[in-house]
Amino acid sequence: MHAVRRVGPRGDPCPRPVATQYPDFAVWQRERLSGALLEEQLSYWTKQLDRAVPPALPLDRPRSGEEAGDGAVHTFRVPAATAARLREWRRSSTPPCSRP
Repeated sequence: MHAVRRVGPRGDPCPRPVATQYPDFAVWQRERLSGALLEEQLSYWTKQLDRAVPPALPLDRPRSGEEAGDGAVHTFRVPAATAARLREWRRSSTPPCSRP
């Protein structure tokens, strides 16, 4: 038995791993929500959200509602020494809960 518990970056205890993971939940949900129950749920939520208005969220700048375009790709090289320093910094600054 461990006498020392790992703690997170703010001093709080690290959460213990849970037995159920998302793939398990997804399988359970898919098995449960099928056929008539799925149709019933889809119908209910379609009616509930039929006249729903999307919330006006704050934006960083005014938007026209149209897509601006396909975007862009900017390729650049990171010097090997910089990449090595970044990798070292990441290893040294990883929160304790994330360490193996």
